[in-house]
Amino acid sequence: MNKVMSFLNQHTLVGWAILSLLTMSIVGGLVLLKLPAAFLIGAIIGGLIFAIMGSPLRIPNRVFVVAQSLLGCMIARVFSVSVLENIAAHWILVFISVLSVLGCSFLVGLFLQKRQILPGSTAIWGSWPGAASVMSIMAEAYGADIRLVALMQYLRVVMVAVLASVVALSVGSSSSTASLISFPPVMWHQLIGTLLMAGICTWVALRTKIPAGPMLLTMGIGAVLNNLGWIQIELPPVLLLITYALIGWTIGLKFTKSVFMYALAVLPKLIAVIALLLGMCGCIALALVEFAGVSPLTAYLATSPGGADSIAIIAASVPVDVAFVMSVQLMRFISVLLMGPIVSRIMAVHVRKQTDLKS
Repeated sequence: MNKVMSFLNQHTLVGWAILSLLTMSIVGGLVLLKLPAAFLIGAIIGGLIFAIMGSPLRIPNRVFVVAQSLLGCMIARVFSVSVLENIAAHWILVFISVLSVLGCSFLVGLFLQKRQILPGSTAIWGSWPGAASVMSIMAEAYGADIRLVALMQYLRVVMVAVLASVVALSVGSSSSTASLISFPPVMWHQLIGTLLMAGICTWVALRTKIPAGPMLLTMGIGAVLNNLGWIQIELPPVLLLITYALIGWTIGLKFTKSVFMYALAVLPKLIAVIALLLGMCGCIALALVEFAGVSPLTAYLATSPGGADSIAIIAASVPVDVAFVMSVQLMRFISVLLMGPIVSRIMAVHVRKQTDLKS
């Protein structure tokens, strides 16, 4: 094994080629299992395997910044006028649903931190419901451990996706993973406009040193310009695949043997805590069914603490109120973006005080 790593150390291009092949084989297996986050999870696992084998491969920070910006473009496309109108029309129900799930998630994060299963603000970021890739990037920008945050985020995505598929099958529908492996015609003028907008936002974010700015600024500006009709965001599937791979490898390659062994040790506890969170969110869904007349599957998907992207894929393939599901998911996502940094800072100060008292 040492000889193999030594060879890969001397032949970087060969190392990247082997990592790419390994990642695609893992992704293929995950796609067969119909996991919505297959591409990101596959890249993380591939990078993790290389990292614990001692590979020196790393994604340069400037490349990771570009991937963040492209991810921001992808999310910006989801903020359509119809979804925003639906939020305004059902704001009380959306508000209650969002607040309930966020409260449960915060309690779970607090439990993980108090029991020292995950350290400090890492526990909170790992528990926040939202797009898993975004939560991981935000977590690192605010001092949390991106590796452990990603572990909990994507573990929850997998559990939510499996349970959502089971629930969907129980009502006579089947969810499927939308395939990104396609080659539709590219609208080149729109793509150039998208990349130009992303480039300007990234430059401004880096100059102003906004935490996770390349992603957040591109997402916000892109959503506004897209809805005003000034640009139409164009992201070919192949470009998205590359983005997912870069983000996944960045996370996976940062693992070390010690962090990996720690992750294995706490894995059963994380699974149990996530199951508890799913049960709590299930109770919220039952309340929506009972008191608001929302259909069971719509309520379940709206309150599921998985990534908004994976829930969108499942919701699109089953008979539910997609507008309501995405309204709750996106409003919760926005809430986490606003609340996450504040709670993270408070948690960091609290942990620091506790450490000072013990010493």
